[in-house]
Amino acid sequence: MIGLDNGNDAGPYDFAIWTNTNNLGYVMTMKENGLIGIGTNNPQTHLHVYGNTATSHTYIRSEGLFGVFQSFSNGKSSLFFTDPNTGNLILRAGTIDSLFINPENGNVGLGGNLGIGTLSPTSKLHVANASGDTSIVVEKSDYSYGASILELKTSDGAGSFKKMHIGLGSGARGDQLSNKFYLLDYEKGIRMVIDDNGNVGIGTTSPTEKLTVAGNIYASGTVTQASDFRYKKNINPLENALEKVLSLHGVSFEWKREEYQEKHFTQGKNMGFIAQEAEKVVPEVVQTGKDGYKSMAYANLTALLVEAFKELNGKFEKTLRENEEMKQEINELKIQNQELLKRLTAYESKMKKIDSLLSNLNQKVVQ
Repeated sequence: MIGLDNGNDAGPYDFAIWTNTNNLGYVMTMKENGLIGIGTNNPQTHLHVYGNTATSHTYIRSEGLFGVFQSFSNGKSSLFFTDPNTGNLILRAGTIDSLFINPENGNVGLGGNLGIGTLSPTSKLHVANASGDTSIVVEKSDYSYGASILELKTSDGAGSFKKMHIGLGSGARGDQLSNKFYLLDYEKGIRMVIDDNGNVGIGTTSPTEKLTVAGNIYASGTVTQASDFRYKKNINPLENALEKVLSLHGVSFEWKREEYQEKHFTQGKNMGFIAQEAEKVVPEVVQTGKDGYKSMAYANLTALLVEAFKELNGKFEKTLRENEEMKQEINELKIQNQELLKRLTAYESKMKKIDSLLSNLNQKVVQ
């Protein structure tokens, strides 16, 4: 039914469309102040649509360029619903599409910077948090193999890219569920990994220690390890250090680079020890990894070398003392020899005199 109504017999009257004469069910109302209500007889804005069901309250279809178009008079802001070419919802600022939503896949596109907690974002995503709470939470409930919680990627536009993956196998490997952090390169593969045990691998995806490096390490500063007395117990001197050093077998060698390419061994000749041989002499400096391969703590051999040097120096000093004693004895013998030589010379002189006297005596007897 169509008529004029205001709920009483006095004016002014509203233009209304209703469905029941006994119990008014207003379909549309146009107030005397120009406000229009659909589903309500008390509109609060120029167009007030009201419904008490979950169905769509507004449906507008257009065969033109846009289903719904709203633009401000200054031309700086506009809103499009249902672009017929793409089906996108578009929010435009001037001539730039600031925001669009694709209904087919749910993708959301942003033409400018997005600020959360700030009205002046300086990057594509700018999160400002003045409180002590966590700024960003990324949660994943799909524990698919190889999936990652977060991927950061940079591309050169020609197919090459560098990525950083965080969590759940991190998209780089699909052979296990984990909580790894990956840095990878499109051409060179995984460059660094932090596994769910806190082990860091550089040049390897399977770190067995807190830091596992496949390749060379360079430090421009000093590399130290804990050695404080307060950390240690069962402290004992090293015994037979020199004997152990003499038992070690130093060798020159080349790494099997072709067979173990993932280890990034250096090229050319090297020198060192064979861990299996050294383990028989100084097992304290040899470790066996979880993969069964052995490694050596070469720096720890310093203590053995120091004690071996002290032991060798003790032997050397003992030899020096013995030599000094022998020199002193030789000097004393020389002095004794000189005294004996003097006495012998005097004895020979006396003998010559005796011989001369005897010779003269014999001559007198003959006469």
